[in-house]
Amino acid sequence: MMYGEVVKKLLVIVAVLCGTMLLSNSAVQAQPATLSTDLATWQSLLTAGTEEVFETTSGNILLADEVSVAPVTNVKVGPILTFQSANTPLSRGFQLESLQATDPTNPLDGGFTFNDTEGGAAYADALSPGDVDDFQNDDWTLTILDGVFISALGFNVKHARFPADETLTLFSNGTVVDEFKLDDFFPATGNGDFFIGLTSNTPFNRIDFNEEDNAADNGDDIAIADFRFANTTVVPEPVSSTLFIIGGVAFGLRSWRKKKMTA
Repeated sequence: MMYGEVVKKLLVIVAVLCGTMLLSNSAVQAQPATLSTDLATWQSLLTAGTEEVFETTSGNILLADEVSVAPVTNVKVGPILTFQSANTPLSRGFQLESLQATDPTNPLDGGFTFNDTEGGAAYADALSPGDVDDFQNDDWTLTILDGVFISALGFNVKHARFPADETLTLFSNGTVVDEFKLDDFFPATGNGDFFIGLTSNTPFNRIDFNEEDNAADNGDDIAIADFRFANTTVVPEPVSSTLFIIGGVAFGLRSWRKKKMTA
C-alpha cells in the first residue's frame, strides 16, 4: 500500500475518533455538575483520600468563630458560622450563613438553631436554618474560605420535602457553575431525611440552597448536618484530548516513514 493511501486511511480514523471525543466531552460540559442522592454513589466519584468530614456535633459547632459556648438542644447560634481551617481538622475553612430575614431587635432569629425542636421534629447533631417559626423559608449558603475551591461536597438534609422551585446552585467566584431543581431528585411531600452529594467538573467555592417561599408548600422545618468536602478526578478538556490523539498519530506516521525510507 502506498504511503499516501496509508495517511488517508489514518486521517479518516483520527477524524472519527476526534469527532466522537468532542461530542462526548461536549455532553459532559453541558452538565458540568452531578447530584447524587446516596453517600456510596457520591463516594465512588471521589479521588481516593480526599474526603474530609465535618460532623455537626455540639463540640464542632463550638469551633465556629461566632460561638463561645457549646450549644445544647434548641439553642440559637446565630446567622453566620465561620469555621477556620486552623481551628478544625479540615484542610480548608468554610462558612455557613442563614439567608432568612432577621428581626433587628433579635438578631439570633433567622439564624441557625442547634438541635431544633420546632414542630415536633427531633434533630440530633444538626443545624436548622432560619428559625423564626411557622416553617419559614430556610434559605442558606455555604462558602469555602481562603480562596480554596473544591469539586465535591456532600451533606445531610433532615425533615425536608422538596416542592417545585427549590434549587441548589453551585458558584465559582460568583459565576454559576450549575443549578439543580431538587424536586427532580427528591419527593415533594412528606418530611424525610436525605443525602445530597455534589460533584463538578468545574471547581466551585459556594453553594446556595433556595427553599420554596410559598407557605402552602413550605411545611417542613429543615436541618442540615455533617458536611463532606472532597475532590474528583479532573475530566480532560476536549481540545487537549484531541490534540493528544493527533500528536500520537503524527509521531507514529513519522516513525513509520523513517523506517520505510531506511529499509
